[in-house]
Amino acid sequence: MLQNKVTLVKFLIGNLLQALLALGLVLIFFFFENFLLGLLVSLIWIYLVPPFVTRIAYFFLSRPEGKMDIEDKKFWAWYIGAQLQSIFLRFHFLEELLRVFPLLYSAWLRLWGAQIGKRIYWAPGVYIMDRTHLKIDDFVLVGYGAGFTSHHLNLKNGKFELILATPHIEANAVIGGLSGVGPGAVVASGESLPSTMYLAPFYRWKDGRRHSALPRE
Repeated sequence: MLQNKVTLVKFLIGNLLQALLALGLVLIFFFFENFLLGLLVSLIWIYLVPPFVTRIAYFFLSRPEGKMDIEDKKFWAWYIGAQLQSIFLRFHFLEELLRVFPLLYSAWLRLWGAQIGKRIYWAPGVYIMDRTHLKIDDFVLVGYGAGFTSHHLNLKNGKFELILATPHIEANAVIGGLSGVGPGAVVASGESLPSTMYLAPFYRWKDGRRHSALPRE
């Protein structure tokens, strides 16, 4: 019974948030007679409302990190943020437009709560699942189609358990094309993660190889 209620709440939250975004766009287009002004306000609505609403959710429900189950309020904080980010995963061109201007894209990620250093090169096609949980130090090159995620779902004793940990790319590192960095994984300073390599959760890439998993918090 609890699982059914949780599923219903998740469905309602996810669809409500996306419906509100869509409704906002529709109202903006009807409200502004000037097409260019309406387009400008629509872009502001798309790019700024989701990160600010996520920040508000984190403020009231606490910033999620570590292990949590679906009864934990931090899980719902993460879930709200995940739903608000889904539009950028489904319509990837929205994020790609920002990456044309690397400084602007890095600044936008910081709005979500990511820790992004200076002079980051973002190749096309990069995927970031959790913009709220990502740490990239200075002078990092992120290759084509590279992906980052900070969350992992387990089924433990018949219940879902969310593990949330921030991936960390240290300074002067290179993330190869089509590679992936999992939750809590670390790429050491000056290292290059090879193309198509997936760095599993809580592992560290150093001296050209994977090292044992880091301790989980």
